[in-house]
Amino acid sequence: MQKYHTLLSALYQRLGPAKQMVLATSFDGRTTARMMSCVILDGMFYFQTDRTFLKYEQMTGNRVGPSP
Repeated sequence: MQKYHTLLSALYQRLGPAKQMVLATSFDGRTTARMMSCVILDGMFYFQTDRTFLKYEQMTGNRVGPSP
């Protein structure tokens, strides 16, 4: 478990204060990748996108469970 925490700490350092990373999504045979801002809270990554963007369409198209 120590190695996990060491690698996780290194990842947080690489993200830096801007906290931007590439998020790739795919739906219906179409894959896209975009730089996105992210927030890390309690060890979880959160991304924000608008409901009118393709990224949202792809993520909700792959959703398992009830619709948002």
